[in-house]
Amino acid sequence: MSIAVEVRFLPPCDFCKEDARYDGKTRTGPWAYMCPTHWRAHGMKLGTGWGQKLISRAEIDLKERTDDQ
Repeated sequence: MSIAVEVRFLPPCDFCKEDARYDGKTRTGPWAYMCPTHWRAHGMKLGTGWGQKLISRAEIDLKERTDDQ
């Protein structure tokens, strides 16, 4: 398992419903989708058994188009 994973779309943060950028274990135990603000407040770390950064397919497509120019 890597520290980042490609997703078709970014799910909503389980705390505030903004776009989640992380899927990970929280300091209180359960896993959650978290926006950057809630990741800093509740997230643990990235890696196997801890969590992953979420990268949308659209962001990857945009970066590839930008890199080609």
